[in-house]
Amino acid sequence: MTRVIDLTWPLWEGMPNHPAHPVSPKLLSGTMSHKATALWMVRSPRYGQVSFASEQFLLAGHVGTHLDAPYHGNPEGPTVDAVDLRHVCGAAVWLDVSAAFGPRALVTPDHLERALAAAGVPLAPIVLLYTGWSRTREDPRRYFRDSMGLSEDAAVWLRERGTLTVGVDAPSVDPGGSAEAPAHMNFFRPRAGEPYICVIESLVRVEEIPRPRFHFVGAPLPLKGASGSPIRALALVDAS
Repeated sequence: MTRVIDLTWPLWEGMPNHPAHPVSPKLLSGTMSHKATALWMVRSPRYGQVSFASEQFLLAGHVGTHLDAPYHGNPEGPTVDAVDLRHVCGAAVWLDVSAAFGPRALVTPDHLERALAAAGVPLAPIVLLYTGWSRTREDPRRYFRDSMGLSEDAAVWLRERGTLTVGVDAPSVDPGGSAEAPAHMNFFRPRAGEPYICVIESLVRVEEIPRPRFHFVGAPLPLKGASGSPIRALALVDAS
């Protein structure tokens, strides 16, 4: 039996948005509602009044729980539709680095080493980091402005261990106010022969995953030429 833990921040009109990205989602006019279609559609003797609903949204690529494709920070990197799906589906581990918690605090290699030792499992290609910063999302100004992130050395630590994707329960892998974005740059602009590392941001409920190792699924929409996409991030855990 498989237990599924939803790690996704729901999307809704008026939700908090990162100040560097467009405000979304927005529900556009011209949608179809059950109330309207029931006025002109037939009534089925078996199923009652036939009606349908559909929606049209204006949706930014970097809203809610989303994937940053390497193209987000590298004009030569793959766009979201070209990301190898091994980056978003496969063996994963989550590490509790909440000991680093604080405004614009940095997760260091020491935090990662300690968290991995506490987890007692080998590292996996997909690494989710629980910083505890997701608890601040009810205060959007604090969540986005003062968010914690990875030090450049921590990004190097993850790269040296073969990480394919790094996910965080914060709005960015770099701390708030970071102009040079060293974690993003390390992940998206590898040296010759090194792989790209994808980024997943604004995860929630990472700490509710009952085991440190699990199977992760978080596929993006195949938006051609896009730098990012909202995802439905799921942790699949063998409950047997």
